[in-house]
Amino acid sequence: MSAPALERWKINLAAEFAVQDHIRALANDDKLAAKKLIAGEPYVFRPGGAADLGTRVHAAVEAEVTGIRYELDAEVKPFVATWAKAVKAHKITFVATERTCFSHAESYAGTFDAIVKIGHSEPAVLDYKTGKRVWGDVALQLSAYANAEGLLESADGRQLSEMVRCRTDKGLVMLLHADKYELIPVNLVSGWAAFRACRSLWNWQRIASRSALGSPLVAK
Repeated sequence: MSAPALERWKINLAAEFAVQDHIRALANDDKLAAKKLIAGEPYVFRPGGAADLGTRVHAAVEAEVTGIRYELDAEVKPFVATWAKAVKAHKITFVATERTCFSHAESYAGTFDAIVKIGHSEPAVLDYKTGKRVWGDVALQLSAYANAEGLLESADGRQLSEMVRCRTDKGLVMLLHADKYELIPVNLVSGWAAFRACRSLWNWQRIASRSALGSPLVAK
């Protein structure tokens, strides 16, 4: 499910791409190829874009937590400084970071950013965001992490361990900017219910929808 702003960004990006000379030239020869190229344009990875910045900030924060040497570039450095302020101000300690979790019962897997404690509170799943704002559907993402059954310990999926214990009723999002941060609580109870409903719909679309229609009726 895409946020409205993201959908508008994809449309605008495709429109800008479409007016380029080489697309107009291609359309004159092969309209179908031009259409496919334009439709796929928003999904092309661009180094230096917003998604790339988020990836670099995540990597830098991960390195700070784990003590791995990581050379900060000028764009990422203020984000890490802001993150450090948040960690100090809220007395955040890290229980786990960047681990892949899974659920056999619900058939999903994903990688969470961190599980943390604020002061002496119970551990809770934490997600970093670097965009302009946080959308409510992050509750689906975090609830899936919090309700996972276990952790993958090897790339081939053969080595497993128990999920790190954390709250399933509340998670956290840290919205990072170069000069400020917001630490936002997330309701995982409603998020989990919505996530399971989405999973059920996805399963129906993938499997059951194929047999949803019967044969046309024949008049007698």
